[in-house]
Amino acid sequence: MSEKPPEDLLKEIEGDTSVTRFCRWGIFQKIAEGFTRIGDESKAENARTEYAALLLITEGNHFPSYFQPFVVFTDGKTSPPREFFDLARLSYLEERARTSSNPIHASRFADVVWDFSEKKDVKIAQIAIDKYLECAELYKKNRWGLELVEALARSASLSSMINDSQRLAKVKESILRYLHELDCAQEYRFCLEMIDAVAEPHMFLTDRELQKVINIADKAAAYYQEEHPKRDDSLGPVDGPNEHLVRAFRQSKLRLASALASCSSLIDTRQERLELAFSYEREGDLALQEGRSLAAVVSYIDAEKGFRDLGERSDLERLRVKLGKAGVQLDAEIEREPPISVEIKVRDSDIEEYIKPILAPTLEETLQRIGAAPHFIPDLVTVERSFKRPLSSLFQRISLRDGHVVGRSVSEDELKSRALDEEMCRGILITIPYISHLFTKLRKEYCLSPDSLVNHFHRWGFCKSRNLALLRKGFEHYFQDDHVSALHLLVFQFEDILRNLLREANRPVTKPPDSGRMGGATTLGSLLLDEEFRQEAGASLMRYYELTLADPNGLNLRNNLAHGLMEVEEMSKSTVELILHVLLSLTRFRIERRNSESELQ
Repeated sequence: MSEKPPEDLLKEIEGDTSVTRFCRWGIFQKIAEGFTRIGDESKAENARTEYAALLLITEGNHFPSYFQPFVVFTDGKTSPPREFFDLARLSYLEERARTSSNPIHASRFADVVWDFSEKKDVKIAQIAIDKYLECAELYKKNRWGLELVEALARSASLSSMINDSQRLAKVKESILRYLHELDCAQEYRFCLEMIDAVAEPHMFLTDRELQKVINIADKAAAYYQEEHPKRDDSLGPVDGPNEHLVRAFRQSKLRLASALASCSSLIDTRQERLELAFSYEREGDLALQEGRSLAAVVSYIDAEKGFRDLGERSDLERLRVKLGKAGVQLDAEIEREPPISVEIKVRDSDIEEYIKPILAPTLEETLQRIGAAPHFIPDLVTVERSFKRPLSSLFQRISLRDGHVVGRSVSEDELKSRALDEEMCRGILITIPYISHLFTKLRKEYCLSPDSLVNHFHRWGFCKSRNLALLRKGFEHYFQDDHVSALHLLVFQFEDILRNLLREANRPVTKPPDSGRMGGATTLGSLLLDEEFRQEAGASLMRYYELTLADPNGLNLRNNLAHGLMEVEEMSKSTVELILHVLLSLTRFRIERRNSESELQ
C-alpha cells in the first residue's frame, strides 16, 4: 500500500489535536522525507524545522535556555543542535505560530522563537501564552496530565517574564479552576505543578485564593496517606497510600512559604518538616511489614535526619530503635544470600620478583625499606586514572556493619568517591598475600622475631616505653599465632605512636576542654587530618591509613575492633601482618630540627 502524499499528512496533523507531541514529531519527520522524495526541498526544509522544534524537551541544562536538546551525545553534539535554529528558521516558525490553526503547534513554535531569539518580541510570547491556555483544555480532555501542567506552568512563567498583568490574571484564573476541578474529582497528582506555578513572581493571589491553594495541598497530602484503589480513567495516579506524593505536597507548601511572604502566617513550616519525617517513618514501617528491609532502612534514615534536624528527641529515639531492627533484618537477609567469591592465583615466583627490591642484606635495612617502600600502598593517581565506575555506583548505597547503618552515599560526588574507595580497598586486599609472603620469608630467612621488631621501633626514636612494651606483647602473640590478641594490642598503637611523632614535630595533639566538655588527647580521625602530616605523607599513603584503619567505606579495622564489631574469623594472621606493615610505614618519617624548630620529614 502506497504512503499518503506529504501534503495530505501535513493537512491531517495540522487539524489533529489527539496525537501526543512525541508521536507528532515523528509524523513531521515522515512529511519531510515525503517532500524530499518528490523533490520539493523547500517544503521538506520547513517540515524538518517543525520536526526539530517539536523534538526539543524541557529537561536538562545543556542549552542556556528553557528548551533543551532531545539527545546529547558523548562528544558534546546534540540533536537537534542549537545552531540549527538560525534566524531564517526562527522566522519561519514565527510565521507558523501566527497562522497555525492548531494550538499545539502554535504554542510550541511561538515559545521556541521566544526562547531562542536574541531580540525578544513580547507579542510572540503573548501568542505562546494564549495558545498554551487553549492547549490546557485540550490536554485535560485528552487526559494528558503532564502536558496539561507543562502548558499551565509555562504560560505562568512567560506571563511573569513579560509582566503582562492581563495574562497573569487569566493564567491564575485557569490554574485555580483546574485545581478546583481536580480537587472535586480527588485527582490530585497534577495539582503539584499547578501549586508551584502560582508562586511565580507577579502572580498575585489574594489571601482567600492562597488559602484555597493551601487547603488543596493539605487535602491531597491527607488523601495519599489513606488507602484508595486505582482508577483507570483518572488523571494521574489516585491509588494510596503513596507516601512519596504525601511528601511532595508537604514540600509544595514549603516552597510556597519560601516564595510568598504572605504565606508565613498561613503555613507552619516546622510542622510541615515534621510531617515529612513522619511520612518517611510510615513508609519505612510499611516496607518492613512487607519484608522490604532495605527500603525500610532507607526511609528510616531519612526520617531520622528529619527528627534530628528538628530536635525531636523522643521521635528520634523511637526511630533509631526501628532503624536498628531494620538493619539487623537486612543484615540477616544479606547473610542468607550465597557469597560471591573470586579466586586470584599468584605464583610464588611472581611475588618473589615483586618484593625483591625490598630485600636487603640485613634485617634492619629490610625493615627500613618495608617502611619506606610504596609497594603495598595503592597509588591513588593510578587508580583514579584507570578506574572505571561499575554500574552499581550509579545507585544510592547503604553501608551496614553488624546490622548498624554506618554509611550512605546518595549524591553523584558521594557515589563516585565511594566507588573509588572500593577500588582502593581492592588494591589493599590484593597486596595482603604479598605482605604475608614477605613476613613469612623474613621469619624463615632473616630470623624476624619480637626482639628484632621492638629494636627497630626503638631505634626509630618516636615510641615511648609503654608503646614498646605493648608492641612487644603484640609481636609475641603474633609469633605464637594468637592473632586475636595480637590485633587488639597492635592496632591501637598506631594512633599513639602517630601522636608522639606529631608532638615532636610541634603539631597539635591535644584537644582542650570546651563548653563543659572534657578535653584530652586528639584521636585518630583528627590526627589524620593534620595538614603538615598529610602533605608529607602524600594522598596515597593517607588514603591507605584512612581506609585500613578509620573509614567506614574501607576495612575500618581500628574502629570495628574498638567497637566490638569484628568477627573472630576476621582477626587472622594476614590481618595482623597488614597492621604490621601499617606500623612499619610510620618509620619512614623523621623530624628535621632547624634551630629551635622541629619539622616533619
